[in-house]
Amino acid sequence: MQEKAQINQKISYVGPFVIVALNGTNAVQVELSGELENKHPTFPVSLIKPLQPTEKEFFTLRNPTPLTLPPVEQDEDKKIKKVIKERRLRSKNQREYLIRYRNPVHEDDWLAESEISDADKFLIMSACDSKPEHKHDSLNTIKQWYSQDTTKTWS
Repeated sequence: MQEKAQINQKISYVGPFVIVALNGTNAVQVELSGELENKHPTFPVSLIKPLQPTEKEFFTLRNPTPLTLPPVEQDEDKKIKKVIKERRLRSKNQREYLIRYRNPVHEDDWLAESEISDADKFLIMSACDSKPEHKHDSLNTIKQWYSQDTTKTWS
């Protein structure tokens, strides 16, 4: 049986660390932090490498400004025209909405509630509020009938 050659996965250098003390001429004591706090802080000088200056150290007056991205606007053709249907996925315990877009190029699409932007959530609320009531809903029929004329008698 042949053994495969293994690649050495050792880290060649870790750091930078602050040198706290020089122990003789062959060892240094460094300040360890993080995962290395439990290790012995003394190392032979042969393992120590000088820190290479970075661009930040060369250009000390340069003040890097963080990049800010412009707000992502929804494409005009991907804006929601109306909500057609609503369904609840029991396995994921979330709602999905059948969306019709303003641009007829896009087909109607089922989107999860989390995928819909805040600007379009009012459409969902209006669609849910304006659901037509069932024609044969007896309780609503009785309420409508009773509210129209209270002089009618029950038979």
